[in-house]
Amino acid sequence: VTLVKISTMQEIVFNHRRIAKTGKSTLSTLETGGKVLFFLLEDLPAFDQNQDGTPDKIKGSTAIEAGEGWLVPWFAGKFYEKAKTNKQDFALALQMVKGVDRWGKVITHGNIRVHTGLDIIHTDGCPLTGAKPYINKAGNFAFMSGSSGAAFNGILYPMLRNIWEPGMKDFKVPVKWVVDEHF
Repeated sequence: VTLVKISTMQEIVFNHRRIAKTGKSTLSTLETGGKVLFFLLEDLPAFDQNQDGTPDKIKGSTAIEAGEGWLVPWFAGKFYEKAKTNKQDFALALQMVKGVDRWGKVITHGNIRVHTGLDIIHTDGCPLTGAKPYINKAGNFAFMSGSSGAAFNGILYPMLRNIWEPGMKDFKVPVKWVVDEHF
């Protein structure tokens, strides 16, 4: 896998493109610079529960809604503790926002983690990284053992670690995360 050089960019954009769904799961690609990095596994997309015309994310059980957000380093909670056991400096938090103003953002969801896992039971309503998806016995997307960590630890974390310095609360450049659906 060729790492995309990102240290001299003014902004990094990850395109999270949902490409398929089953009864309880969705499969996406994560792309940057026109290259697919790996796949993402999530629960079903958010839907309009209260019938106000906008999708409503349900914490822990639906995927994030289509839109834009920012990926930031995170330094607390169970995913940070897991990151430390993997000798990583930070976990990742996705903050979905209304609008695109980096510094005047209105956060709609700020506790979404991008992390490893094999099946929708591991999502906690968050995107899981992986390289080898398949349909499991329950009829949902899952990742082959080892492919989730390979995507996160071998591709995403090193790419982002390259634009972070110890003591920093954010990356050196903004990391935009754009979710859209293609099914």
